[in-house]
Amino acid sequence: MRQRSPEERCWLKMMQRCGNPKQVGYHNYGGRGIKVCDRWHKLSNFIADMGPRPSPKHSIERRDNNGDYTPSNCKWATRHEQHRNMRRNVWLTLDGVTLCLKDWARSTGMDQMTIKGRLRRGWSVRDTLTLPANKSMSCARYHRAKSLTKTECKWGHPYPKYMYLKSIPSGGVAKCCRECDRLRQQRIRDARARGER
Repeated sequence: MRQRSPEERCWLKMMQRCGNPKQVGYHNYGGRGIKVCDRWHKLSNFIADMGPRPSPKHSIERRDNNGDYTPSNCKWATRHEQHRNMRRNVWLTLDGVTLCLKDWARSTGMDQMTIKGRLRRGWSVRDTLTLPANKSMSCARYHRAKSLTKTECKWGHPYPKYMYLKSIPSGGVAKCCRECDRLRQQRIRDARARGER
C-alpha cells in the first residue's frame, strides 16, 4: 500500500470535512456551508498553491473561519496559531491592543474565568482587565466607580440637583439622593404617627 504524503493526508481530511456528511466534524465545515474551491479538488493544484508542509506541527488553517478553502484564505499554521483563530474565541481591545481572552489572562496574570465572569456581569473591558483580581477589592472598586457615574438615582431624581456624597464602609464615597432621603424620613414619620394612634 502506497504511503501518502503529509500534504495528501491533509488534503484528504479537508475534502472529507467539507464533503462527507458522515465525517465527525462535518457539521462545523460542510454542514455550515464551508466548501473547497474547484481548483483544489485536484491534489496537485492544492500542493502547488500551498507548498510543502513546513513541519509535522503544521496543518491547514483558514484565515477567515467563515470562508471557504481557497488559496487566498488558507495557510500552514501550528496548533498554537490555530487556537488563536477559533470561532469561539473572545477578542478584547484595550488601548488599541486586541488580544484573545486567553492572551489577556496570561498578560494580566488573571484567571480566564475571572475575566469571563466580569464580562458576563456587564463590566467594561477596561474595568475587567485593569481592576485587581482580588474579588472583594475589585467588586468594591467597580461598584463604587459605577455609582459615581450615575446621572440620576434609581427613582429618577436628577443629579447633581438632589445629590450628595456619603462615605461608605468599604472606603471612598457614593452618590446619594437628598429627595429619596427626605421621602424615606417622611414615610418613617408617617408610620410612627400611625403607630401612636
